[in-house]
Amino acid sequence: MKRKIFISFIIAIILISIVEGLLIFNFSDNISLKKSEVIIKYGNTYNPNLEELIDLSENSFINSDKFRIENNIENEKDKAYPAVGEYEISVCYKKKNLKQKIKILDTIASELSIKDVEIPANTDLATYNFRELINVSDLSEVKDYEMNLNNVNASLGGEYVAKVSVEDIYSNKVEKEFKITIKEKEKEKIVDNSNSEENKINTSAAKTNTDKNTKDNTNKSKSNSNITNNTNTPKKTGENDKPKNNEATTQQPKETVTRCTNNNNHGMDVGNSNKWYATEEEAIEDYKSKRAYWGELWENFKIEKDEYLKKCPYRL
Repeated sequence: MKRKIFISFIIAIILISIVEGLLIFNFSDNISLKKSEVIIKYGNTYNPNLEELIDLSENSFINSDKFRIENNIENEKDKAYPAVGEYEISVCYKKKNLKQKIKILDTIASELSIKDVEIPANTDLATYNFRELINVSDLSEVKDYEMNLNNVNASLGGEYVAKVSVEDIYSNKVEKEFKITIKEKEKEKIVDNSNSEENKINTSAAKTNTDKNTKDNTNKSKSNSNITNNTNTPKKTGENDKPKNNEATTQQPKETVTRCTNNNNHGMDVGNSNKWYATEEEAIEDYKSKRAYWGELWENFKIEKDEYLKKCPYRL
């Protein structure tokens, strides 16, 4: 009796094993991947494990030790992630071989920034180097930037809005707005110092010196005249000292000599002209002429502002 029971038990175990084997064999044919195709963003890596590829909760009979994953995706040269393209991963279980397609795509536009800029009037915008204002970041190769300056008038001062766009080799495009300020050169006004307090003081001092020198010259002239008269042959006693009708009553005036109005002190500069003038009007005319000359050079962009400020007189 015991022998029959033992034999029956052995037979039951064998039958269960056979049934289980048949079930496992049949279920293995029904194993499938969670996803047959996966899209990965460029710049990322993909190294899936078995649980990411197959739902083990629905295939509890699977012996994970008998699975083999073949992932031959290689990184792009000199980078830590694969290049854009299509790849394949194989999942092998016994005689079953499952394939998963991997697509690595670049769908992200560049990171673009640009600074606002101030440009002198009449600048040639077609040749202006905007590249130094642009900052672009992208994992892929980027094409040259494009500028939209349709709303900018380079000959008229003011603020304008322009646009710059950048596109990578996978047609991901980004556009940014920025501000362009057209700066016109300021025309410096010629200051009339004729009524300034300093000019009045200088004019008064110059007039005083002129009056003093004129007075000194007159006194010297009279003194010389007296000496000349005293050196003439003395008249005889009794002669009529009164001049005759045909004699000149006064001597011919001497030629007026224009003298320096600063007591002959030529070691001192006046204003920044380093010149002496006979009259105030002459000084002002010379000052205006020089201001006009240097101002015209600057306004016509023939000299820079630094040279203009250095050479153009700023006061008398």
